[in-house]
Amino acid sequence: MKRFGGSWKPGAPLRRYALIGVPRGGAGAVEASGDELDLRAAAGQKVAPFASLPRPVHVRVTAGAIEIQVGDDEPFRTSAPLAVLVLNEAGRVRSRLVPVSSDTLRPAFEEPRAFRLAVSMTCEGIGDRQWHNISRVVGRQLLVRLNNYRAYDGGGVFYVAAETPLAVRVQETLGSDAARLTIEPLDRESRRARLATDALSAPALEEATYLSRIEVRMNDGGGEATAVLGLGAEPSAIWALGNADRVALPRVSACRRTVLSGGRD
Repeated sequence: MKRFGGSWKPGAPLRRYALIGVPRGGAGAVEASGDELDLRAAAGQKVAPFASLPRPVHVRVTAGAIEIQVGDDEPFRTSAPLAVLVLNEAGRVRSRLVPVSSDTLRPAFEEPRAFRLAVSMTCEGIGDRQWHNISRVVGRQLLVRLNNYRAYDGGGVFYVAAETPLAVRVQETLGSDAARLTIEPLDRESRRARLATDALSAPALEEATYLSRIEVRMNDGGGEATAVLGLGAEPSAIWALGNADRVALPRVSACRRTVLSGGRD
């Protein structure tokens, strides 16, 4: 359980135990042990230094029964000695796992599922406070990575052009501070003046069917933070300018994450 931020270890006295955490989450997991458990974690509660729960979770453990409820969903109930509920980033149940034995923390599952995935990450450094054409990392999803030397409210400005309307939102923030967006759609009459104000000259942006200026701000506390943005459309061009507490390209990066392959073992 240490991998999920818990304190229970193999060989410890056998007691009922419940844990709400994330893989490699470190300190911050919510846990309880005892004869009968009623463990609750609210929406927004931190379960790791970089993660909080998108929906409330309620775990009950009594003699011969485990019940796990996420939000107002129908509770998952089992009489098995061990149960695992896996949630996706939105807090929806992705998998329900019931091991056939509690003799080990790595038991065989009744319905084992294993998938092979290869993920490619393509990034551009933009932390020198200069404008960069990052069109090679264009995609419907954009990752903004911040790495400050000290606590600092940094991030970047992005001009995103597309052939269809954009619907920009923060899908996920990995870090101590939630990412904040300022979105400014630009029509053809206003975009040239806005680009000039930012000292950016890019004909592809001026001529785009749709254009938005997006500012991303977050404070990584002097560590690292990542904001995952959903753009809502396939961009035709993106220009970006990063801002961190040190002027250096690697301090801010814009990235595209691509799943190259996948298959079931």
